[in-house]
Formats: sequence, C-alpha cells, structure tokens
Amino acid sequence: MSQFIIVGERRSGTSTLAKWIEIHPEIYLHPTMDEAYFLDDSLRGRMDWMDGQIDPSLWGKQKDKQNYLDLFKNKTEQQVCFGEKSADYFFWDPCLERIKSNFPDVKILLTFRHPVKRAWSHYWNEVGKGREKLTFDQAVEQEAERANNSDYAKLHLSYVERGKYVVQLKRWMEAFGKDNIHIIVLEDLIAEPLSTIQGVYQFLDVDPNKGLERLGKRYNSNWTTIPKKFWTKNETLIRTENKYNEFVKKLARKVQSDPVKERKLSLKLQKVTRKTQDAFTMNPLTKNKLAEVFKPYNQELAELIDNKLEGWHK
Repeated sequence: MSQFIIVGERRSGTSTLAKWIEIHPEIYLHPTMDEAYFLDDSLRGRMDWMDGQIDPSLWGKQKDKQNYLDLFKNKTEQQVCFGEKSADYFFWDPCLERIKSNFPDVKILLTFRHPVKRAWSHYWNEVGKGREKLTFDQAVEQEAERANNSDYAKLHLSYVERGKYVVQLKRWMEAFGKDNIHIIVLEDLIAEPLSTIQGVYQFLDVDPNKGLERLGKRYNSNWTTIPKKFWTKNETLIRTENKYNEFVKKLARKVQSDPVKERKLSLKLQKVTRKTQDAFTMNPLTKNKLAEVFKPYNQELAELIDNKLEGWHK
C-alpha cells in the first residue's frame, strides 16, 4: 500500500491531473478536491479578508495522523495506492513540516505551469471567488506589502511568489528526497498526455496501461465573469444583473447534470450581461516585467529537474 499527495501548485493543472488519475482502478483519490487537511483552519477556504498572522501551533492541537488516515477509509483492497489533492500545500511552508512529520515516506506529486500564465489565471480565479478587488497591476505591485501584513493575502493572493517554484522545490526535495517527488509540467501534460500520465503511474507503482480514459480532457478551467460596464452604472442595474446571473446559474444547473456542461451553458448565457476572462489581456509592460522576474528562477528550475521548459522563456 502506497500513499501520495498532489501538493500543488495552484492553477497549474492539479485538478486535471487528479481527475485523470482518480479513475485508475488501483488508485483511491479522496473525493473532496483540496481537502487541505494540513492547512491551517483559519485560512482554509476563507473568503473574507483577515489582517495579521495566524498561530501555526494551533494546527497540531486540532489534527492528528489517524484522523487524516480516516479520510481514506472507503478505499478498497484493489486500490493499493491512495492519496489526495490539495494545491496549497506546496506554497504554504507549515504544510511541508506537518506532512513530513506524519508521513515521511509519502510520494509527492507536483504540477508546474508557465509562471506568468499561472499568475494571470490565479488572479482571475480570485476575482471570480470575490477575494480580489484590485486590478492585476495593482495586485502585483502591492503583493509583497499585503503578504507581509496578512497571512490571508500571502496564501490566497500571492501571484508572483507562487511562481518562483524552485525556491519551494528545493525545500521539498531536502525534506522528502528528489526520488520521492514527481514533477508534471502542465505544458507537457497537454502536449504529451499519454507518456506524461504513464510516468505518473510508474512513479505511483500502478499499472501504466490503465486509467487512461480521460486523457486530453481539461478540468477546472477559469469560469470567472464580471459585469459589463453598462450594468454597473447604478444600484438598480447592478441588482438586475445579479438576479439575471443567479437565474442563469439555476437554469443551467436544472438543465445539465454534468458539471462541466452546466458551467459551459451558464457561461454562454451570462455573456448577455458579463465579460469572461478572455476579454482581458495582461498589460504588456507587466507581462515583460514578470518574465524578467521569473527568468532566473525558471533557469534554475530547468537545470534542477532536467527539463528545458520549452516556451517558458518567452
């Protein structure tokens, strides 16, 4: 019996990876995506702003190894490999120590993505959730200050710091060993799904020729929409747009039982009053600035994981 955790990074394909492998007959993946057991409860899933720093020592008083293992009590004898997906573990420092102290031999799965694209996707995801109120340029400019003043902001609104993958990776490799960490580059997963996923299965010691039915299907795309300017002119129009938006979501839910088709239908109907993320582009100056910030980190990462990271250097 082997154990694994998909530890991150956010907006880098963790959901797609999880959905692909959960159908493998030898794998039990916890059905709750981002269960985040090793994350501090005061931050886990939090949607409203919180100033200041949390007390990380509280986690150990509320959680223990057996409670975590109980999450997997429904696995079958056939499922010889079990684990979960929680995309915040990799970035949030205390999670590493908590996982290491409880499960020193766990297998670690990591997904990385072009860091500029990841930051942009992360930003719009937070806009959609209602956490982010600033423009992307403002959020990048104020990121360090917000993170210093708020652990909430550090965890949820770190668009740039999360993209310096090699900084965290070296810590995880030191803790778990390089051979116990398997890295999936999202661009590779998309371009070469079969060989990439079979590499994952070989790492997990399960049959690499099973669990291939979902290859190529994307999950957890960014569904964020924001009202068109006309609908934000006064309170009456805002209320009207909100009611229409809620009606559309309920209608899509009623018509479509498949979550992906439901979201697609909802998105199509919302376009009457709302814009999608695709209607916006990143400020070229900001894009170039971020590319320069990430450049040395990407180069070091490429050498460390022996991957040229084609396309990342643009």
